[in-house]
Amino acid sequence: MNKLSKAFMLLGTTAMLCSPLTVLAYDKKETVYTNLNYDGSIERILVSNHLSKLNKEDIEDETTLKDILNISGDEKFEQSGSKLSWKSKDSNEIFYQGITEASTPIKVEVKYYLNDEEKDISEIEGKSGDIKIELNFKNTLENKVTINGKKTTIYTPFVTTVGTIVKDSTNADITNGKVVSTGNKNVFVGIASPGLYDSLQLDEVKNFDSITLSYSTNNFKLSDIYIVSTPKLIEDKDLTIFDKLNTVYADIDKLQTSMDEIENGADQLLNGSKELDEGTKTLVTSLKKIKNATSQLSAGSNKLNSGVTEIVDSLTNAQKELQTKQKDIQELQRANKKYMTESLTELQTLLSSNQVANIVFNKMVQGYVAETHDDITNKQVAEKALIVYKAFSTKSTSELMTMFGEYTETAGNVLTLCGKYYIFYANYTTINSLSTNLSTLTNSLTSALTQVQEGTKTVSNGLTQVNVGINKIYEGSVTLNNGTSKLVDGTENLYNGIKTYNQEGINRLTDYKNDIKTSTDKIEELKKLSKNYKGYASNNATNTTFIYTIKKAGN
Repeated sequence: MNKLSKAFMLLGTTAMLCSPLTVLAYDKKETVYTNLNYDGSIERILVSNHLSKLNKEDIEDETTLKDILNISGDEKFEQSGSKLSWKSKDSNEIFYQGITEASTPIKVEVKYYLNDEEKDISEIEGKSGDIKIELNFKNTLENKVTINGKKTTIYTPFVTTVGTIVKDSTNADITNGKVVSTGNKNVFVGIASPGLYDSLQLDEVKNFDSITLSYSTNNFKLSDIYIVSTPKLIEDKDLTIFDKLNTVYADIDKLQTSMDEIENGADQLLNGSKELDEGTKTLVTSLKKIKNATSQLSAGSNKLNSGVTEIVDSLTNAQKELQTKQKDIQELQRANKKYMTESLTELQTLLSSNQVANIVFNKMVQGYVAETHDDITNKQVAEKALIVYKAFSTKSTSELMTMFGEYTETAGNVLTLCGKYYIFYANYTTINSLSTNLSTLTNSLTSALTQVQEGTKTVSNGLTQVNVGINKIYEGSVTLNNGTSKLVDGTENLYNGIKTYNQEGINRLTDYKNDIKTSTDKIEELKKLSKNYKGYASNNATNTTFIYTIKKAGN
């Protein structure tokens, strides 16, 4: 699709067909005829007005024209400044014309090239070669508006159509338009909208302020070039899509808010796991001191009393540390349980509200059954989600496309939700196991402490038992610390993944939404300017058309 087609799809342009709403008791069609010199400078302007749907009463019109002439009948008029009163009407329409020196809203500049070298037209008249005629349009109706709290400039929209017929020409082409060959003639038709890119800043309409005709000839002669420009761009019915976009904007905002909450939750989970890891490292250090102390106590009976005291103090501190970390684990589990429940609820909501997603999920379940002969069809959604994720997350994109075809994207969404539930479920079960080990260690320490305090009669045997127990407890704490370190790595990877998805995905989507919202707001302003345009030589026209004719000076 070429840029011209994209521009029309983007704007929903229905130029030449739509007209602003009228508030008059009659219709007023204004046609501005402008003769241009070969370079685009104005030679003469004549304005023709057509009043129709008139009643029999006097008509109060408005115009800035001079030398007004009634060209349709004998109706008389009186002019006072810009007020024009028509009397004694015998028909329901009046045609009159006049002149003005006011500048037209669209300025035209024309350049001529022979074999890619710019020339004055007098230098290429009658010459042969590759001809290029470049028409540049400038919109002078500048408007200052506020979009999303920011002052910006947009231009009253005009659709400008260019047409000409060139005889005895080959290799004919035109930008933003089309060439139709009719034997020895080529008909050039192009369209522009000067000021549109400056208003919207959209690449699709970047070169919409100029039209270039090119062809080869053996004897160049300037053909009359006609330009028709109207201040009409978009109909109301073509803009209903932007009403629907408002709902999309709200949904994107909700998505951004939800994603920010998930990222914050993952950050809290990461901080909690780091605190737990630091706690277990402290526990390992404390138990190592106990382990060394009991070894020294067993080897040195002369330091028995001081060694026993040190062991008791260290065991007491270790027990307190374990009890504190047990609370941390419970808090961490509550957070894990929350996100695990939310993930499962999100999956169940998708399956209950989206028929395609439910079909895809059931197909995954059936695919697993067919492949493993394990019947999981009657299991709960949570169990199915874990099994489905393990079975299908290892599949390649091509395998997924083979299995699900046009529903591959939906399958990916279902797997993503299953994966979220799987991550939090895995964290939850891992921490449960660690919590059980920690509880066992706490009980062992308590038992060891009791044995030490009550073992005064069998010091030697008691110390030996304590030494063995402390070694086991120390080894368990090392294992626990290794587990919490892995938990930190896992939660950190989870957090980084969610953060990257939020920043590179959801944040960009939000930024893109903001860009689109700005463009749609500008288009709404263009729509208002189009409707509010009331004429060139008056302020009450219901329809205005500018017709330019380009001729070589003197013709």
